Amino acid sequence: MTVHELQGTLASSALRNGDDDQGTEEPRSRWGLANSNLVWTITLLSCELTAIALGGWSWLHSDALLEWAKQNHLNKGMLTEPPIALAGLTFVLAALSSLLMILFGVRTQRVVHSLTQRTAPLILFAFLPTLFNWRLWVDRDLPHLLYTFTAVALAKWLVQYSLNAPRVNACGNDYWARCSRKIGTVLENWACALRALPRHLPLVIVCAGCLIYTVFFSYYTIVHHRNALSSSLDLGLEDNLVWNVLHRATPLFKSSPLGGPNSSHLGFHATWFSFVIAPIYALRPNAETLLIVQAFLFGTAALPLYLFGQRLVSKWLACLVALAYVLYPGLQCSNLYDFHYLPLGPFFLWFTIYFADKRRWVWMVLFALLSLSVREDVAAGLAGLGGLILLSGRRPVAGTVLLVLGSAYFVFMKGVVMHHAMGGGDAFVHQYKLLIPEDDNTFVGVVKTIMSNPIFTLETLLERNKLIYLLQIMLPLAFLPLRRPIGLWACMTGFVFTILSTKYPPQIMISFQYTAYWSAQLFPATLLNLRWMNRVSSINGRPGVAWKWSWVTALALSTAVMSYQYGALLQHNTAWGGFGPYHFGTDTGDLKRRAELRPLLALIPPQAKVVACENVVPQLSNRPDAYTLRLSVYDADYILFHAPAPQFERENVLDALQTQRFGVLKESGEYVLAKRGNSTTDNLKIIGRLGGHGFK
Repeated sequence: MTVHELQGTLASSALRNGDDDQGTEEPRSRWGLANSNLVWTITLLSCELTAIALGGWSWLHSDALLEWAKQNHLNKGMLTEPPIALAGLTFVLAALSSLLMILFGVRTQRVVHSLTQRTAPLILFAFLPTLFNWRLWVDRDLPHLLYTFTAVALAKWLVQYSLNAPRVNACGNDYWARCSRKIGTVLENWACALRALPRHLPLVIVCAGCLIYTVFFSYYTIVHHRNALSSSLDLGLEDNLVWNVLHRATPLFKSSPLGGPNSSHLGFHATWFSFVIAPIYALRPNAETLLIVQAFLFGTAALPLYLFGQRLVSKWLACLVALAYVLYPGLQCSNLYDFHYLPLGPFFLWFTIYFADKRRWVWMVLFALLSLSVREDVAAGLAGLGGLILLSGRRPVAGTVLLVLGSAYFVFMKGVVMHHAMGGGDAFVHQYKLLIPEDDNTFVGVVKTIMSNPIFTLETLLERNKLIYLLQIMLPLAFLPLRRPIGLWACMTGFVFTILSTKYPPQIMISFQYTAYWSAQLFPATLLNLRWMNRVSSINGRPGVAWKWSWVTALALSTAVMSYQYGALLQHNTAWGGFGPYHFGTDTGDLKRRAELRPLLALIPPQAKVVACENVVPQLSNRPDAYTLRLSVYDADYILFHAPAPQFERENVLDALQTQRFGVLKESGEYVLAKRGNSTTDNLKIIGRLGGHGFK
């Protein structure tokens, strides 16, 4: 007998004895002393049981958990509760499990190890009650974001580890093999049932999500506006601008709330899209129409995202990404803050790249032009998406055209047209305050600082609030856009317009419109990376599939957690709109405010020039001239103000009343209406309420 034949005989004998080790090693393997999986299986089983116990306790005692997290105080009686007792018994159960595995040998150990590995995601149950308890994280943004990041990273690893578990029928036990085949049959039947679902079901789900979003945000923003909580800057100025566009007023883009009777908004933003909105606005010319248009275009941007995505990945994956956009907290919070053109951009940008991908060139050009019309900085987004599809290699020619078109339009409008409209200055350069050199108060000066003084520029980037903002932007997508270097290009627009800003908090708050700089690029980048993952996973077989679906799971979990904590659809308690928490619905204070304003608004003629306090201008901005009181009285015929007035409005009101240019016409609760040339009989009383002293 040769050496090779002898080795084969020994190996066969070892397998017949229930082990693939040789002769003398069999007893050690039977008692688990040489099997490294045994300790790991016991540890994993203990973690799963402990996670279930702690998760159950957290759900049952959310108030105690809140007290514990806030003040590090836990009632001693809670330690005797069944979930905590179960957590204490997990190691006992693990010890019993280890004894049974040792007694039944290596085959049983392998079966138990495979089953434990498959159920590894149960460990996440310990995190879920804390991730979906908004009260724990009030004023704790950074701890919440780091905790969520840890949970999402763990979820990705656990899902990948679970999907890579060996098949039970490969463990050499006939009973478990039969069970595995039965489970496999059930799963296959479920898969067949899913495949039998209507092929358009993902599209239907996306459309339903768009409809729910539109109705929800239309309703709540209109209610917020009717409660006199919207602002002159920005809803009032945009409403007045569209009204004047509709009525062909001069100058072009006239917006009286921003700068008086002859002010043009062109130096600030080139919103040619207002001409597209104007016919719709004519059906009901007031600010509520703008809020409905905004909610519709915000929400239905998920549709072109889905259409583009289903050309890259499966319809269900495209549906998931589209729903992630609808739930994106940066989108929802920006929708709560008045009306802005910038977040309207993704609807047209994503249709542009969809038609580019389909080689429908006429439609691509049409939507590219509509994208440019929205706002001048949306052109930068068009250039960014052009570069993205160019780098992806899908449509290099179309990508190059969009990149050049967007860049050229942005430079021309910002550097020539709007620069001229501002009289040689640049609007919004103050957003980069620390980067402005003393001798050049323009964007060119900002670029000079960035290029010539990188150390100082880097110092302005290292801020706690910017870290929080980046995590709020990236974490809902589980950092999936950054999985490949192409994601760095997708971050360029957002980085330049937000992270580089200094001393301007709205730029780095997700409750403002500037999140659209990021979302317009990151969601298409996510789809492109998912397509790349499909190719990689198909090459690597089962481990590759497990890797891909672990990323998909991380995306779904992070979207749900972040939308719950910071968004508005899943719960209303922590959502912000603008500079503070958003007020949903109507309470007694809102009803009182409405009742007080209604009779005063009725006294103002539709075409009269009026100046009003910040939150009242949007109620009457659908007229040729509606001024913002904190700026000036200008040539207004009526003043509608709140008494007592805030400091930045009080001086202008007192001057108008004390010089007797205006006389009080009517009081209604805390609001006062004064008219130019009216009797000043009641002026002294109102002057006293404002803290003034007599006539001048």
